[in-house]
Amino acid sequence: MKGIDVTSVIAKTWVDKYDTIPKVGDRIEVRGGSDITVTKHLHNAIAMEKARREIIYDVYHWDTFDNETIKINTKGFKTIEAAEKFAHKHYGDRLDRPNGADRVDIVERYRGKIVRSFTVG
Repeated sequence: MKGIDVTSVIAKTWVDKYDTIPKVGDRIEVRGGSDITVTKHLHNAIAMEKARREIIYDVYHWDTFDNETIKINTKGFKTIEAAEKFAHKHYGDRLDRPNGADRVDIVERYRGKIVRSFTVG
């Protein structure tokens, strides 16, 4: 029988209700009205859950000749539109050419899901 990861449940519940990350040593109320002290493990679990829910987009270049994928932005983008604007500025008129062999992908950072794709000539 598989057990329940209580820390994970508390972290998910906290992020559902609040926009803050409690500090280590803080007392927080959990389901049923009980208070618990935030441990480093719980603090990190809440921070990870909050980060996981924030969708960040990255722009990658796939070089089909060398079969390499290279991340071309240094910081993530909060919207697909901002990532697209960056790609268009970075590649100029080379982006979205019908005969382009390489590819540029806009990817959700935490899920790894490609949300937009362009050819590069």
